[in-house]
Amino acid sequence: MVASTALEPMSIIIDDADFPTQSKGFPGGLRTPIDSPSYPSRFNDTLTVFDLSGLTLAGPWTLQADGISMALYGMTPPNLPYFNGKNFNQTILVGDSTRSGSNTSDAKTFTSYPYPAPASLGLIVSTGNATVAGPISLGLMNFLGLTVDYMVVQVGEFTNIEGKTAFVDDTSGEIRWSGSWAIKRDYQLRGDCFLPPFPFTDPSKPSSPNFPVTFYPHGNSTHTSATVGDSFQFLFSGTSIAVYGISPGSIATDDWELNMTFNIDGTTHTTSYTASMQNGFVAPQFLYFSTTVSPGNHTLTATVVNVAGSAAPSAQIDYITYTPDFGTPHERPILAFPPSPSSSSSLSPTSASSPSSSATPTHRKKASAGVIGGSVVGAVVGLVLVAIVVWLLWSKMKRKRVAQQREVEPEPFVTPNIPARREKVPPSEATSTSGAGRSSGSVADSSSAAGMQEGAASIDERMRQMQIEIEGFRHQVRANRRGSLVSTAPPAYTDGERVEER
Repeated sequence: MVASTALEPMSIIIDDADFPTQSKGFPGGLRTPIDSPSYPSRFNDTLTVFDLSGLTLAGPWTLQADGISMALYGMTPPNLPYFNGKNFNQTILVGDSTRSGSNTSDAKTFTSYPYPAPASLGLIVSTGNATVAGPISLGLMNFLGLTVDYMVVQVGEFTNIEGKTAFVDDTSGEIRWSGSWAIKRDYQLRGDCFLPPFPFTDPSKPSSPNFPVTFYPHGNSTHTSATVGDSFQFLFSGTSIAVYGISPGSIATDDWELNMTFNIDGTTHTTSYTASMQNGFVAPQFLYFSTTVSPGNHTLTATVVNVAGSAAPSAQIDYITYTPDFGTPHERPILAFPPSPSSSSSLSPTSASSPSSSATPTHRKKASAGVIGGSVVGAVVGLVLVAIVVWLLWSKMKRKRVAQQREVEPEPFVTPNIPARREKVPPSEATSTSGAGRSSGSVADSSSAAGMQEGAASIDERMRQMQIEIEGFRHQVRANRRGSLVSTAPPAYTDGERVEER
């Protein structure tokens, strides 16, 4: 199997800690980072909560990036009142530079959107797709109680990404999954959370009461496996890599353990995961593995090596990030996966041992060979039949031409075999005395020889006459072919005498 890392559009991830330098009109009253366990799910272990309780913004807060589109992730405000009795906003004003008529510097052109749900941790809002990669912006207003975590930007082929972090979702074809991994898309993970006091500068103000939060992985999808031997591969060119997902085990019991190996270019790292690493939550943004490497092309292979416990855990991989060692996506090298160790590596154990799964390709190959062989034999037989038909037609036409020639030209005249006439000897001469008999016999022989010579001369004369007449008849036939044949009857013959026509 060959796959290229340059076949899909490239995205980068920007952490909330970098938002002050990635935006315009950054609001005051910012508190970052938040390390409180009240925020159990956060990328790069940071979140940003805006305190707008005592502020009047002169204009919108505008996130800026260079690319084709951008999407903001975090937690929407809970449907609760904050310290002065006002409820947190459940709508947000949004300006999108990719949409016609929207100006992210003018709040009058903004559109009001409801949040997906109260206290929901996942996608908040996204822009459309620009027709050409370039500067894009997302303006926000009326976002009291909003918590932001990270932003994902789809960049263009020549976008400068030096110093940025590349982002690859689990649904990307750049990751090769081997084994019985399942794609899970129906997550609704639950947990409790609370907001810090407002304003931040007044320590006498209480925090918000606890409220339930719904967690979603990025794109609400993961690749999940609890099967020993299942693995995935990822190729990259960069200086660091990290694997994120949903925490692997149950919070109802601590009787479980998951072990995985992460091999980079032949160097293997073994990692164990237990309940003590989850802080009492099953939530996204769980870091499975991270490391730094030297610049260049690398192959990461992750494998499930042990699953144990009464409540079996599972690896739940959400996305991969890495630091590129190239300046633009256009410079990204084309990398190819190495050949799979065996054809069964991409199958579940059940399907790999199933007779039907291994028999189907063989049957198709045999069927293809039979079809090809039958086609060749049929073609040869067809050519032979065509040759026979052509030969028969040619023979028939030849016989027809010969018959036509025989109708026009007379067959050659065959000279009859006419025996010589012998003279009869009277009986009286044949019964003389012995001496006279011998004398009479000699005379008879002489007379017979003379008669035979006379007959032969007569036959020769008749043959010469017949040859002359045949030549004349052939001359008349040739004239007939030229259209000048004079119809005459052939001469009649009797025994040695010519009879003229009357």
